[in-house]
Amino acid sequence: MSRAITDHVPIEISIDEYHATRAKDTLLIDCRTVEEFEEGHLQGALMLPLQHITVRLQELSPYRNVPVFIYCKSGNRSGTLARYLRTIGFLKSQSICGGFETWGESNKSC
Repeated sequence: MSRAITDHVPIEISIDEYHATRAKDTLLIDCRTVEEFEEGHLQGALMLPLQHITVRLQELSPYRNVPVFIYCKSGNRSGTLARYLRTIGFLKSQSICGGFETWGESNKSC
């Protein structure tokens, strides 16, 4: 059953797709470091550095069945976290590709 759910939820989406699909019942995670987050982040993002995920996993429990969008600086850490979350039951986890550093550029697609 989990495979069928994840088959239609791509692991990566563009920033434009995120803006088009986000809703009230979603979670946005910034998985960069504290320092990176403090330099700038998307409004409403939960700061959850990738290296803290195992310690803070309990905080995510209420979001197990809602879309979880994740971003980092370039897209590597967010992809890792999205894949990990899917393996533990967060089947709607998606990485916003490109990362925070490239979203100002005109080409925002994956």
